[in-house]
Amino acid sequence: MKHFSWILTLPLTIAIVVFSVNNITSMPIDLWPFGIIVEWPTYLVVLLAVVIGFACGAVAMWFSAGRSRREARRQRTEVQRLSRELESLRRATETARTADRMAVPATPKLPATVSD
Repeated sequence: MKHFSWILTLPLTIAIVVFSVNNITSMPIDLWPFGIIVEWPTYLVVLLAVVIGFACGAVAMWFSAGRSRREARRQRTEVQRLSRELESLRRATETARTADRMAVPATPKLPATVSD
């Protein structure tokens, strides 16, 4: 898995660096409600848009997975409860077995002997 991440990360990093070097011209950005106009390099605008899009997608996925996380929590709680119950039953069974072993056996009846 470690090599797989390098296989993806290295070409992506190289592509971002090449894109950044080739797109250094300034681009005016109008921050409309505030009446501010800033000049940013084109690569910065594009990369910022990609990061914002990624963040929005991550938030949307987090909210959509809420039901699955809730079900996983419920199942984890149920497993813990059942594990405690199983351990309690195992202890009770072991205690009963030990008590049976410790019980004094009844005196066995000897077979009747025939006397002449």
